Amino acid sequence: MTLLKRGTYKGVFFHHSQGSKRGVLFLHGLGGTGYSFRRFFPVLSENNVPFIASDHPFHGYTTTDSFDDYCINVKKAADILMPQGYDICAHSFGAYFAEQIYYLEKNPSKKILLFNPLLEIKNQSKGTGKYLYSNLQYYKYLSEHKIPVKQKWRYPDYARLGNKAYICYWLSDMTHVDINGYFKTHVIAGERKIKRLEWLDVSEVHLGRYDIITYSDLTEEFLKRTKAKVFVHKAEHLFPLKHFRQAGRILIDFLS
Repeated sequence: MTLLKRGTYKGVFFHHSQGSKRGVLFLHGLGGTGYSFRRFFPVLSENNVPFIASDHPFHGYTTTDSFDDYCINVKKAADILMPQGYDICAHSFGAYFAEQIYYLEKNPSKKILLFNPLLEIKNQSKGTGKYLYSNLQYYKYLSEHKIPVKQKWRYPDYARLGNKAYICYWLSDMTHVDINGYFKTHVIAGERKIKRLEWLDVSEVHLGRYDIITYSDLTEEFLKRTKAKVFVHKAEHLFPLKHFRQAGRILIDFLS
């Protein structure tokens, strides 16, 4: 049984649980929350692995809107609650924060597990996504104007969602985020350029062959410049959240 706790640290909200082994910091994707990983929690508790799953700025119940402050403070919270050390598991846009947190250490020693990571999204997308990330004025406009979408502030169970059309990711995501902040984050994702590769060199990357957000063939091509270990599965963008049993086994093997 998972003894799940909630906590906050300087505006950062997170779920966490204790354990005696080296832990894991979960970093969710764009439009998600830390609780998106909840189906991983029991298997970690069974293996006595502690964890923290935080909500990013503009998402869930985190109140800080500074990405820099968020990275500093989620790392401090993880250092306090998992003094035996921890590695990082990130999905989609969570890879952005994985990179930032990795370099907050003078001598980085963390391993990183990435599921369908957003790296340089312009080089990972096709069709609608390619067009939108190549024309960020649309996202910038949406980030500055009120959008009449009803917000329920709920945590969706991604494991129950079927495959969706591209635009439908937006509609489900926007129910539990700050809508303007959500599109501001899209702008940050679209402008991102990766200059340092050390964090990817220590990463294990799992991709979904049917991903329509970060296409696996384009992501594989991007990762050829790194030493990352890359695996491709018969899955789509929500692979770790929908196929959580398979992803959970991957996580436990990664941590061992």
